[in-house]
Amino acid sequence: MTIEEIDNSNSETLHLGVLVILPCAKIMVSRACLILYLLMAKNIFYIYEQPGSSLLWAHPRMDEFLRVCDAFRGWTWMGAFGHGSPKGTTLWSSRASVKKLCRALPDRVWENDMTRKTVLSSGAISVSGGKDLKASQAYTPEYGFSTLSVWLAEKEQEEPDLSSVHIPPIWAYLPKKDRWDDANITEVMQYLTLR
Repeated sequence: MTIEEIDNSNSETLHLGVLVILPCAKIMVSRACLILYLLMAKNIFYIYEQPGSSLLWAHPRMDEFLRVCDAFRGWTWMGAFGHGSPKGTTLWSSRASVKKLCRALPDRVWENDMTRKTVLSSGAISVSGGKDLKASQAYTPEYGFSTLSVWLAEKEQEEPDLSSVHIPPIWAYLPKKDRWDDANITEVMQYLTLR
């Protein structure tokens, strides 16, 4: 499905194979991608963290971003940073130093009840959030300090003198009619003017 087809979609949900994206999630991911483009254009260090099971990377805007921009991927375990559950995590960054956050999962017994598995009458297994799932969203201090140390170790990027440099039109591949309607930019501008 193309971005244009998504924009023109009148359906309540977007189906990408097995992936279903709700309308508010479409807007959120589109806005996040727009922010990532801005961060890349300004050469700003970022780390984008998502649970390992996230389908965010299958969204057309995110897929497009990852094809166009140099982004570095890392995989780590929040359990390696003192978290109560293993919680596999994907990290994307504008810098290769994100790999410094990749750690092996410690060999231990995990006690927290993150998910609940139920066998349905059909014999299928249903997985839902356990009592400790909501608490698993918070970062541990060790993860926070590790992220900060990676950021602090990065050398400050000098702004080049672009007055005589030819800059390739990175937006040229976008059709003129693609105005990021899926990010509902008008709503963002209204919010910003009210603040």
